[in-house]
Amino acid sequence: MEQRIEIVRGTTNTVNIAVRDSDGNAYMLESGEVIVFGVKKHYKDEECLILKTVTSLRNGVAEIGIAPDDTADLACGRYAYDVGLKSGANYYNVIVADDFVILPNVTKRGDA
Repeated sequence: MEQRIEIVRGTTNTVNIAVRDSDGNAYMLESGEVIVFGVKKHYKDEECLILKTVTSLRNGVAEIGIAPDDTADLACGRYAYDVGLKSGANYYNVIVADDFVILPNVTKRGDA
């Protein structure tokens, strides 16, 4: 599944990702399961520039908060991201992967 994300650098955002089971129903996290959101400049990079973990869903939707500091020091442009379901040490399933685009902010505050 693809879902391109565009945000303005240095702003507050919430990224909503629908998590569905194999029948298309809203997924409910089981004990020990988490949703992991990661952003890298290039998908082959080792380190995530932004890494978030979500431990609960609202009606099958992961609400991933992006704070101003998460993007304030990143260059504008295209990045890669994915969101996955992690269950235990040996299970990870990618839910969505696409471009994460940081747009310039016109009305900068400080160095943001």
